[in-house]
Amino acid sequence: MAHDLGNGKIVNWVETRQRDGSSDGFLRSRTFHDGLGRKIMTRSEGENSGQVVVTDTLQFNARQQPRKKYLPYFEAGTLDFTPPLIPPEGGTEGGVGFTEHFYDAMGREIRVNQHVGTDGIVYSATTYQPLSKTIQDEEQTNSASPHHGCGMRYVEDGLQDKDGNGRLRQVYEIVKLTDAGESGGLTEWLTTYAYDMNDNLTRITDSDGNQKFMQYDGLKRKIFMNDPDRGKMYYVYDDAGNLIKTTDTKGQVIEYEYDLCLPFNRATTGEGNHRGLPLR
Repeated sequence: MAHDLGNGKIVNWVETRQRDGSSDGFLRSRTFHDGLGRKIMTRSEGENSGQVVVTDTLQFNARQQPRKKYLPYFEAGTLDFTPPLIPPEGGTEGGVGFTEHFYDAMGREIRVNQHVGTDGIVYSATTYQPLSKTIQDEEQTNSASPHHGCGMRYVEDGLQDKDGNGRLRQVYEIVKLTDAGESGGLTEWLTTYAYDMNDNLTRITDSDGNQKFMQYDGLKRKIFMNDPDRGKMYYVYDDAGNLIKTTDTKGQVIEYEYDLCLPFNRATTGEGNHRGLPLR
């Protein structure tokens, strides 16, 4: 269906009816979409008569990116489309709360303003540099906060992982803490990541020098892991690539069995105990 907004503007909607015990026998909701097929609002009947629950309200910028995301709110009226009430300029009352999103020229989100409250505008920010980005939350961007200046910086090596994302090499945790856990000046805690020639993650080193090692076979299957917390783990696979046995640092063995239907049928511990939960 379509709803005429006037001035030649039309918004499309789909109504869903679910049987319930109300007077008309249905719980109704409408989902509204713009001309590009994007969902811009959902209006559902509330618990009380004449009450409408409004969720999933979105406004987009000229580049078709989300600009404003509104918090859920109640209205009195019908399920017909009604634009959200905007707070007056410079005010904090009389409107629907929303987050406002800003982007750089490459379409990357660089700032999110939270709903304006008594403390004014608070925001989170993402700063991009070549092969790195720094993320700060609302407390870390607030000059009056004791956490001001803190954040997380992620550094990539210019290559891509199997999902097409930048491959992570370093993570700097920017904090105002000493090594003893007491308040102090800004300092950086570094975690590094190493890979082999097949792009498998082989080593993680944290800021205290603790290291986690992984080894793989020629088919990129993990066959060994040395974890500071769990100790050493060994992995064995069958010819089909299924994991059939793991051995931990205590020598405890878990063996896995498979059938033709489920990806995992049964696990047997070294003591002969069985566990038959499918891995799905």
